[in-house]
Amino acid sequence: MKYKIPFGYVVLICEFCREKIGIFKPENLKVPMDSTMFESIDKHHNFPPPFPTIPGRGETLKWENAKCPFCRLRPFTYPDKVMTPTGFFTVGDERPPVPPTQSDSNQKRIAELWQQEQELSLTPAERNQREIEKAFPELPTVADKIIEDIHEVLESLTEAQRATVEQIDESDAMYGGATGTPGKQYICPVCGRDDIEHHLGFSSHVRSCKKKADQSEPQVTLQCPYCGLPCEGSKTLADHQTNCTHNPDYRGHN
Repeated sequence: MKYKIPFGYVVLICEFCREKIGIFKPENLKVPMDSTMFESIDKHHNFPPPFPTIPGRGETLKWENAKCPFCRLRPFTYPDKVMTPTGFFTVGDERPPVPPTQSDSNQKRIAELWQQEQELSLTPAERNQREIEKAFPELPTVADKIIEDIHEVLESLTEAQRATVEQIDESDAMYGGATGTPGKQYICPVCGRDDIEHHLGFSSHVRSCKKKADQSEPQVTLQCPYCGLPCEGSKTLADHQTNCTHNPDYRGHN
């Protein structure tokens, strides 16, 4: 049923049966609420106020004793909020909530379509990178960790130790190509071990440390950019790409 609501009034709705039971002026609502703050929803047809009171009985004015004329339950569940056609109105607000317009709905749909378009425009490599960043947002790569450890070790060395370490080329040391002479102590740039006295043992130790560090790298599911096959980890992906028949550089095409 449609009612002619006077200007400046808001419709009151029962929170339980969702029936329109009265009207009120937002500026007239105060805490604690009482039945006199709510008026008839249809004065033109002599509808009574939603919460009639009994003269001489003040308890009938209290909001806790208000009863919905339809379901006979208390239409409020909050002492400072009432239900309206557009949502809850909190006592003290300047105006009730405004329902979304067609323009709001259009803008939301435009944002959804734009997001879908951005997703479709991503290459497999970009999707792989995004999945890695989601899984490990603050995780440094193995190379970053090795470089960081090298700098920390170098900063903690004495002048004499630093002079010894500077004789070793860092890049060669990481890949097992360290040089030096017997009798000198070498420091592993991966684990920080500093009691290695021979360059051959140092090279073997660095290779072993680097292999363990590579194996401990967290694995994520990545997608082959050529055929879309999911691969566990970057090494598995690299091995697959080499033999992928969809790869333009695949040797089997020759």
